[in-house]
Amino acid sequence: MRFRAVRSALASLFLVPALGLAATHKEFPLPTPGASPAGITVGPGGVWFTELEGNKIGRLAHNGVVTEFAIPTADSGPMGITSGPFANDVWFTESRAGKIGRISQSGVVTEYPTPTAASGPRGISQDLWFTEFEASRIGHLIPDLGLIIEYEIPTPASGPSGIAVGLNGDHWFTEFRANKIGKITSNGRVTEFPIPTPNSGPLEIVSANDGLWFTEFNAGKIGRISFEGVITEFELPTPNAGPAGISLGPSYAVWFTERHTGRLGRIRSDGSVREYAVSTAESAPSDLTHNQDGIWFTDSAGNKVRALLKDRLVIVGAGYVPPWDTDFRVANPGPDWVSVSIQDSLRSLSPCGICPEWGASLPPGGTARGTAQSAMLGVLMSGPPGIRTLYLDPRNELDAPVLAARVVNRANPSQAADLPVLRYAAIEALNPTVLAFPSARRTADSHTNLTIAEVSKEAGAALTLLIEVFSPTGERLGSGTFDVSSTGGFSSSSTLFLPDVLSTLGITQLQDGQIRVTKTGGTGLMWGLLATVYDEGRLSVSVGMNP
Repeated sequence: MRFRAVRSALASLFLVPALGLAATHKEFPLPTPGASPAGITVGPGGVWFTELEGNKIGRLAHNGVVTEFAIPTADSGPMGITSGPFANDVWFTESRAGKIGRISQSGVVTEYPTPTAASGPRGISQDLWFTEFEASRIGHLIPDLGLIIEYEIPTPASGPSGIAVGLNGDHWFTEFRANKIGKITSNGRVTEFPIPTPNSGPLEIVSANDGLWFTEFNAGKIGRISFEGVITEFELPTPNAGPAGISLGPSYAVWFTERHTGRLGRIRSDGSVREYAVSTAESAPSDLTHNQDGIWFTDSAGNKVRALLKDRLVIVGAGYVPPWDTDFRVANPGPDWVSVSIQDSLRSLSPCGICPEWGASLPPGGTARGTAQSAMLGVLMSGPPGIRTLYLDPRNELDAPVLAARVVNRANPSQAADLPVLRYAAIEALNPTVLAFPSARRTADSHTNLTIAEVSKEAGAALTLLIEVFSPTGERLGSGTFDVSSTGGFSSSSTLFLPDVLSTLGITQLQDGQIRVTKTGGTGLMWGLLATVYDEGRLSVSVGMNP
């Protein structure tokens, strides 16, 4: 029976030559019902979070798996969390137990009781200064000594909540009940600054280049206090938003959660705000953090950890191998400056100065052009030039600009074709295990190259493939197993030259045949295309379809 490939949603995704992006929203339900996740931080192996009612510490690994670790003290009320001074440990506050907790990667918990009973510790900084909400004190844990030092705040019943490191070892904190921002020096001297809006409900605070930013939960505002103590307030576009958690995000922009609206917000130094709808009205975004992928936050009402992630672009069959080259055109239709890089590894999530990449910074409405050859992509770190898979990464934004890519033979410019551009999130959502390619050729006047890519952020995810070749009438001509990682080039993608595949299978000629590729091993994502070069002077590109 004739083997048939059909155009489908999978194929249509590959036929888009240029895309503009919006960030990708993901959610990860917690195993423990009613756990009420609260604080969150980036730590070893993923993001770590507290479960206020579940009495556990959770870890969300890079592969999306959630692991929970029980806290020895019952009903301890874990709230704040941070990656501390020791790289392999995470630290947290136990608001009901009056303790500071330390947890190793394997889940071993050590607890340090505060000197003041029922102190109600909440926020905690990376160098282990913390607030005591009920005791109206600031504590400092010195792990090597197992010692906690406490400092009294001048205003009684001030309700200190969030805390962040400022300049010169100073720490800044919010006073929820007293409606003030406090500063404490390394020797314990406290200065307080009243907030202009009465009963604003300052909750969390983060340090930035231009001062400290904090949330005003009751007032629906974001505040900024300079290092000299001058406070500026910015009203949010959505009334009664309930801003709660606050953190730095990509390009050091300030991000915050809106507990009452199910949104995240981003604020610039000039006070301009952009809001992202990321959850339902029944949700309550609480705390947030960020890494090179995007923003991660807890949803206490929805009992989930959620993420607003960069939606990177994937360029099929790009690169540079003389005389073939790839031309890029990037356009920024958005209202903000965007910095991007095009690189040959999805795992290079933080572009570096020596990574093989092409980069540009684009103003609103700006465009930039580049080539793989001029950037020497695939040469500096990934061996010889080659046709492979390239990735556009928005460095300072979650949203990427519009990208178009075109492969061209510099020696014969008539041999050129637009390359498919696809969202990484789209590949991830489809996760195809079988791809069908019609019209494969190995004749005297034309030949086809088969590009199969493994797309993954995880090391060791290379693919093992079963490649089957069919005649135009559906007769199976041969099949064989191929390992993507052993075909040369960077391990995240390879070009399988069809003549080599056919020779391995003992097939000397093929005209308008059909290729089926099945993933038989590996944890990466698979996709690909056929590029057919004709001696007459043209190039055609076709993409994988559903068999």
